[in-house]
Amino acid sequence: MLTKNLKRQNFLILGGLLLAILMGLNACGDSEETIQAERKSLMEAVYASGYIQAEGEYELVAQSEGVLKEQLVQEGEIVKAGQTLFTIESNSAQAQLDNALRAYRLAEANAKESSPRLQEVQSAMKMAEDKYLADSINFRRYQNLWEKQATSEAAYDAARLSFEQSKEAFQKSRHALKLLRDQLQFEKEQALNNLKIARESSGFYQIKSKADGIFFQAYKEVGELVRPGQPIALLGKGNTFFANLSVDEQDVMRIQKGQKVILKIDAYPDMHFKAILHKIYAKVDPREQSLRVDALLEDSLPAAYTGLALEANIVISEKQNALVVPRTLILAGDSVEIMTEEGKQKVKIEKGIETLNEIEIISGISEETEIIKP
Repeated sequence: MLTKNLKRQNFLILGGLLLAILMGLNACGDSEETIQAERKSLMEAVYASGYIQAEGEYELVAQSEGVLKEQLVQEGEIVKAGQTLFTIESNSAQAQLDNALRAYRLAEANAKESSPRLQEVQSAMKMAEDKYLADSINFRRYQNLWEKQATSEAAYDAARLSFEQSKEAFQKSRHALKLLRDQLQFEKEQALNNLKIARESSGFYQIKSKADGIFFQAYKEVGELVRPGQPIALLGKGNTFFANLSVDEQDVMRIQKGQKVILKIDAYPDMHFKAILHKIYAKVDPREQSLRVDALLEDSLPAAYTGLALEANIVISEKQNALVVPRTLILAGDSVEIMTEEGKQKVKIEKGIETLNEIEIISGISEETEIIKP
């Protein structure tokens, strides 16, 4: 009788355990977490990073060596074409200019008719001319006497020789005066050219803006030494900016000019800016494995800053009312696991637009489908 009761108790215990296991299995089946696809706008984009750059950015370069004496504008100021921004001090350049100016003034004075050099030659020519005129008159007188047989041949020949010699001397002195005038005029013109060159060279010591725009940055401080070819400032247009972007080489074939670009600038975390892809460069950087592209901003920046870091999405395609699921639901072979009345089932899906976190579903499931989370 005792053995029979023990068997019955063991049977009840086993039955209870089996029932608990079955209930646990059912509970596990009922605890599968599911999600449904939703309708929303979806955008496929290529990621890029970069920085803001002003259109027409250029570096001002020193043309001569010297000490930076003055900075006449400050960062952020608007400048005009030809405006002097810096002055450079150089003792040797000033000395060259002073020497050129003195040389020109001397040459200019020498070229005047009243100059001592010209006066001396003019006086010599006047004396030669006076003697020539006197000898000419005397020779004509002896000619008349010779024709009348009223003078000797020796006296006639002496008068003729004196006339010819004074005539030659006068012609030589007149030619010498012309040569001297030409020489002094040439020296004046040469001195003027040297002065212009010296002034132009001194102009290299005034660093001027090439175009209207904004003075963004000075690379050198007053008192520093600058050398020819050394950049000393950054300037550019202040009313037009673009995004200098780097795109991964794997995405190069997906982009083209005219695509919309959405910019997120670090300095303005709560704002988005629209831009248009307007230039694609031809060379991929082999080290960075990226390609440079430029996107022209359509929206205005709150302030005219260049060099601001940013991230960008180059829009490849957009769709309204797309059927979208999280990317994490997609299994190998472009499939999802769904819950049906018969239980779990894996179904094939066709994908559309893909983003970093979401995927558009073209076919395979509907909005009512219960998708099991992996």
